Amino acid sequence: MEWVVIPLVTVLGMVGGQCWKPARRFFVPIISVALYCYKCNRDGTRVDHKKVVALLAEAVALSSGYGENSKYYKLCGGRWWLVRLIYGLMVGFPVALAGFVWGALIMPLAYMVRFNYSFKVGKYDFLWQDFYTYSLLGYCIWMVV
Repeated sequence: MEWVVIPLVTVLGMVGGQCWKPARRFFVPIISVALYCYKCNRDGTRVDHKKVVALLAEAVALSSGYGENSKYYKLCGGRWWLVRLIYGLMVGFPVALAGFVWGALIMPLAYMVRFNYSFKVGKYDFLWQDFYTYSLLGYCIWMVV
């Protein structure tokens, strides 16, 4: 059942990039914590509050943004590779604190890879970049949950 976090994080991340920002910023961490607590309740294990706080801290990273108007963009002098590296570290760090240490390596590398291809789904774009990065974030969260 916990595997459902991967498609949920992927869809919420993509929706948050296109039209409804809270989907990515807040619902990704909230759903992650909900699934973790559900699993603990189902298995009869104790909820690790450090994991809960770390997963909720993902909201801070996902709210920071990395576009042209972001603090990271200005701080890095517009060097996109550095902006993406820092943002990936920010997204991977809470996952690493929650228990999946590889998240601190996977997420920066995920944001460094660029896909320039997309296609339309109705009035929205299907961005392979978002699909790739948020699928990997979903995988990292799944490894925690």
